Amino acid sequence: MRTLSGAFATSLVTTVWDNRITYNHAELVGIVDSDNSVREMLSHSGMPPDAVNQAIDGMIIGQSSMLATNQMMVGIGVAFVIAASVIWLAPRPSRVVEAGAGGH
Repeated sequence: MRTLSGAFATSLVTTVWDNRITYNHAELVGIVDSDNSVREMLSHSGMPPDAVNQAIDGMIIGQSSMLATNQMMVGIGVAFVIAASVIWLAPRPSRVVEAGAGGH
């Protein structure tokens, strides 16, 4: 059960992370280089138009991946705080186990 839960959680986190990368990429494309200053700077440095588009897209992909990583880490941190709070607030056990009764 522990292995299955770990595999499920890994799949869930990677799927959400990939979706956040796509979402952040779409958001950044709409706001990046609205005045075409970066495009002009790269064009004047001698890059062909296709290379300019690829360079800007590479920058956007890198930043959208970093934003998605930050967003996932915040979500995972909140989940850990909630899990720790649940354990901390759980009632104490009613019986005490003797030190020698471990069975090992």
